[in-house]
Amino acid sequence: MTSPTLRLLDWARAHGPEVLDAIGRALVVAQQAHRDEQRRSGDPYITHPVEVALILTEQGAAPETVVTAVLHDVPDAKSPRSVPELRAQFGDVVAGLLLGYTGLDRHPHSPGLRQADRRALQVKVADRLHNMRTIRHLTLASQRQKAEQTRELVAPIARSLGMVELGLELDRLSYATLRSVDEATRRNRGGTSTRSIR
Repeated sequence: MTSPTLRLLDWARAHGPEVLDAIGRALVVAQQAHRDEQRRSGDPYITHPVEVALILTEQGAAPETVVTAVLHDVPDAKSPRSVPELRAQFGDVVAGLLLGYTGLDRHPHSPGLRQADRRALQVKVADRLHNMRTIRHLTLASQRQKAEQTRELVAPIARSLGMVELGLELDRLSYATLRSVDEATRRNRGGTSTRSIR
């Protein structure tokens, strides 16, 4: 099977040399920024932004949105690049979307969330979808918090953006996670020894 990174590069190549160049440069920057990071699953952190970008390619997102997805965690990485640095490398549109995404990520319950840039919201939805697909690696408390927020906020936003299939998957994953957490909590209260998921 083709690796996620190669699939992303194939998508970029099909969209022309400028898109291929931008995606290639974004991958290099993200790889450098996340080089000392791992996900809780133990996977290299770079796997996450690549998967988020691929979700967006499957949704027909614009190239600048996909580039933003590759870079979306770079400003908060262990070896970060600032948004002004990224602006110099990737232009005003990507920088503006990164600022919009960062604001959404840091203030997920902001009253202005639904009025945010559509493309930044698309990145937020794809980001949450990949995190929900891999949520078993979080603690039970974190799983519950993320699942509730997904059900109440992110899934409805996905549907409002026309990302209906993603909204349905987010609903399914959030309900399944909440059921799983409830079952684990009941087992723990009943005296069954269960380690927290890391």
